[in-house]
Amino acid sequence: MNDGKADEALYSRPGLQLANKWSLQTDTAMYFLTINLNGTNKRIVSSQNNVALNTLPVEPYFMYTFARNYKDQVNPGYASVVGSSYIYSSSYDMGEGWSSRSITPTTPLVEQQNYYVAPGGPAPTFRINAYGNAPNNRRLQVLVNGTQVIDNAMNFFTPSVLELALPANLLGRPIDTVRVINASSVASDRMVAYKYEINYPRLFNFGGSTLFEFALPESVVGNYLEIINFNGGSDGMRSGLKWRSRYYIELC
Repeated sequence: MNDGKADEALYSRPGLQLANKWSLQTDTAMYFLTINLNGTNKRIVSSQNNVALNTLPVEPYFMYTFARNYKDQVNPGYASVVGSSYIYSSSYDMGEGWSSRSITPTTPLVEQQNYYVAPGGPAPTFRINAYGNAPNNRRLQVLVNGTQVIDNAMNFFTPSVLELALPANLLGRPIDTVRVINASSVASDRMVAYKYEINYPRLFNFGGSTLFEFALPESVVGNYLEIINFNGGSDGMRSGLKWRSRYYIELC
């Protein structure tokens, strides 16, 4: 699927594009296949996965980035207010792109997920990209499981691109809650979020997914993985998968 990375060149200067997961042009990507009849090309070689002879310890977790990329609306971005009208530039401007719905002081954005956090791993990091959509003062606030982790001024038509470390024990409930709040005294004020990301240690529990992408650092001795709750359908890649790898594994 096409993403928005190529759209960056359409903006008047670097840094104006606040999210590049989704393209503003088309969701279709084209690929061209070529044939090389000379020499030996790279191939994937099948090998036996004999876990009965494994001597490696099971990996307790892997570092994973959960990303929530919003695609609720195309946010028009920066505007000049003339009378009661919002006038937008015809060029690609700050904040233009796919975003969440409008977040008002009475309608916070609430996300609930089981992230399958592994206990005892490194502290998570949190990142959010947001933007103000009206000529008012406001504060961007983010709460994780009821604990405020961000309280940042984001007045008028301005962005916030924030990244911070979270306390190690803040995540890991059966359902973790992320709440994005528009703290403005103007009831009609609006702002949007483009994405939030959490990088954290995750158990090898794939939550019943049929597609799951992950990576491990390269290892000279290999890795032993015990993966649960992966829905491989009729392809045989089912819950309870055990895998010994020389380098790293990708399941897709």
